[in-house]
Amino acid sequence: MSLDSLPTELYEAILYHVPSSELQATTLALSRAIPRSGIPLRHLFRSIRITHADQATLLYNSLHPLKLLKSDVNPSHAYQDNRSVLEQTASWIQELSIEAWDVDAEVVINLFHLLKLPKLKTLNIWIGPRNFAPEHLEELVLRPLLSLRHLSLRFRPYVQKATYYQFLKGAYFDSTLTALSQWPPTLLPTLSIVQDPPDSSIAQNRSFAQPLVFFRLDVASLLRSSALSRTLTSLRLRIPLRPVVRSLCTPPTIHDPSVPLPCPRLQFLDLSTSGVLESELEMLLVQFTELNHVILDDCPIFRGDLQEGSWSAFGKRCALVGVKRSKEREKALKAWHEARAMATAGSSTGTNTTTTRRIRPGRSGLATPTISLRGATEPAVVVPVPHPTLLKQIPEESENATSNQAPDISTATVDEEKYKGKGKGKKKKGSKAQGRQKDKSKKNTDNKTIPSSKIRILPALPTLKSLCVTMPSITESNRHSMIRSQFEEGWAEGIAQLGVTRGRLRTSSKNGYRIMRSSNDPSKSNLGQGSDSDSVTDSGDSGTTSNKSAAAEGLFGLEDIDNEDLDAYGMPLNEHGLVFMQSPSLCFGGPRRDGEHTENCGHSIAWGIMLDEL
Repeated sequence: MSLDSLPTELYEAILYHVPSSELQATTLALSRAIPRSGIPLRHLFRSIRITHADQATLLYNSLHPLKLLKSDVNPSHAYQDNRSVLEQTASWIQELSIEAWDVDAEVVINLFHLLKLPKLKTLNIWIGPRNFAPEHLEELVLRPLLSLRHLSLRFRPYVQKATYYQFLKGAYFDSTLTALSQWPPTLLPTLSIVQDPPDSSIAQNRSFAQPLVFFRLDVASLLRSSALSRTLTSLRLRIPLRPVVRSLCTPPTIHDPSVPLPCPRLQFLDLSTSGVLESELEMLLVQFTELNHVILDDCPIFRGDLQEGSWSAFGKRCALVGVKRSKEREKALKAWHEARAMATAGSSTGTNTTTTRRIRPGRSGLATPTISLRGATEPAVVVPVPHPTLLKQIPEESENATSNQAPDISTATVDEEKYKGKGKGKKKKGSKAQGRQKDKSKKNTDNKTIPSSKIRILPALPTLKSLCVTMPSITESNRHSMIRSQFEEGWAEGIAQLGVTRGRLRTSSKNGYRIMRSSNDPSKSNLGQGSDSDSVTDSGDSGTTSNKSAAAEGLFGLEDIDNEDLDAYGMPLNEHGLVFMQSPSLCFGGPRRDGEHTENCGHSIAWGIMLDEL
């Protein structure tokens, strides 16, 4: 059987396994080697890579309809038919990668108007000092790309000769982040924003300042936007020596359910070359509850060789990140209840007509003398008035009450059904104990009556699987195994302490405490409510009702734990029945494939997600 007679479906299956970076060249080579075969030529346009400036112009000319007016190749075909062919060809483009620092930005913008943007899934753009200005890039992303699954922006703004055009014009790309944050809800899971560090020739020339890419770097607003807050799972943010962690880890106020949490489903995070410190890594793990892989190559973290035992303490902190997260949530909940109580007390005090005497500063001995020259007067009888909340607890007095009892309070209200049929005078001791026990059981069943001091948050199990860092050059490679062993030792100690903490909360639940845990369920947390695009949850109106109820108590993002659920407080065990969780893998190999990488490290995950080796 010759290759010309093979079915088209077989070639489709073969080309399906070809990487996107090699798909165009492979399809072109097969079409030339077997010109009469049924090779689908649409794969020539499925993944477009522009590596030279003139390639963008050639692609634009091949897709522009005005070309048909000057062509007489098929004079029998109508103009509209040929136009539809070009539109179909443009719809085949699903991946567009502009890997040239000198491409004409105007040509790229005109090319975008010809493409079928609802079909575009991958977009990669290199921005240099001579191609894209901030207004060009803003125009590209101004129209939402709802079908986009991968967005990569790579910046290299450095120049060899001093220029003050960027400073005078204010040429910063913060407007691009603002335009992205205004997109409607999308399904974009991967975002990459990379600024290349300056090369050696530019870094040595410090006679003038290099242009800045971002001035404010408002990443928090972008991550909380409706376009990314619910779907983003992989983020690569590399801004050399810029402190980005503070912007990423600024949580919203817990009493505002309209503000979503920043990317609660984030699993992959790459902050290489950024200004990340050792203490800030714990902040990242506390903020993002599902984070699995963290890459911190060429960061200030661990730039100096840590002392003996430091890696062990660091591994313990990584294991106990769930405990810290729960403690911070409990503090925020307590602060919320205290602020609400003060606001309620302030409003009730404002409506009270009685005024108290103002206490003036000075010596109290002069203001309150022990002797007086005035005659003795009849002392006034002061009747204490109980608090309105205590009035409901005053039992109804009998008709044979003595005359020397406290005067009747007209504003007191009594539940008549509660005391109906009971005898006069004192109640029996047994009935009083039964009533107290009944009230206690009712208080435990009604969660709304439990104060914040009786609410505990169950610490979650750690989710970190790999951590990639760059060690100083003075650190010998034979010390890497020793560092890993110390980290694993501290991790095991932290996991054992976490098991004790979760077991203690199981006992607290039996003692009347309300135990809750974090939840990403949209019907039980503030994730189900967006700012402008409030989508309907799976539970219908019940989700909105639960959100409003949680907002009234300051409990969004939390759900109650069933006391009968025995696995809620459990810990993973090994084959010997001991508490055990696999330690995250430490990788010191760097982003390149030729480094000494550990198995299933974050670098190998990044190669598959980010489609490059940056």
